[in-house]
Amino acid sequence: MLRTIISGLYDMVDKRYDSRAAAELSRLQIGYLPWTGSAISPTALMAILNDIQINERRSVVEFGSGLSTVYMAKIMQRLGGRLISFEDNDDWARQVSAMLEAAGLAQYATVVVAPLTSCEFSVGDLPWYDTEVVRNAMIGHQIDCILVDGPPAYRRESHMARYPAVPVMAPHLADRFSIYLDDARRPGEKTIVSKWTELLNIKFVLQPGGVCRGIKGRAFHSSI
Repeated sequence: MLRTIISGLYDMVDKRYDSRAAAELSRLQIGYLPWTGSAISPTALMAILNDIQINERRSVVEFGSGLSTVYMAKIMQRLGGRLISFEDNDDWARQVSAMLEAAGLAQYATVVVAPLTSCEFSVGDLPWYDTEVVRNAMIGHQIDCILVDGPPAYRRESHMARYPAVPVMAPHLADRFSIYLDDARRPGEKTIVSKWTELLNIKFVLQPGGVCRGIKGRAFHSSI
């Protein structure tokens, strides 16, 4: 009963924030983009874009491509930065790449197809993005922002699927960075945040829109 009440309150707050965030996102003038049921919320996306822009995070990595890829590419255009987005689904990767082309943003973001396979850092042998593909794409890069919104982890048996992102990416992090984990109100993501906190020795804070943020180094703390 209590869980249902809390969930309802979150929904009410999210809807209020989402209305404002959607209006702000429209000012980027990207044009119409189709939202899917698994897309990040406008509120969470707005908070991430604000962080990237005001803290000038020019080297960004995303796990799980989508609308966020296009919007972050727009900010990369402003900053002269670069986004690498890893996606396991070939068809969806092509669609997102087409969206980038249509928006004139292809030179600021690359969608890299990385099939889900075994990973040394996985919990319970859950598949993750091909680490060889990920590490090869990271050669020569120091990353100052990561958004983890994949692989899919909505099923109970796959609730820890997103954990490997930080262990794999830790050697490639810059001195100053931010890390975002979407769907952070779910039990699996809460456990993941706890493990990442121990691994990186930074504090993660739940943000409006259901995304959790961890920051290391000097930063202006963005909101929506």
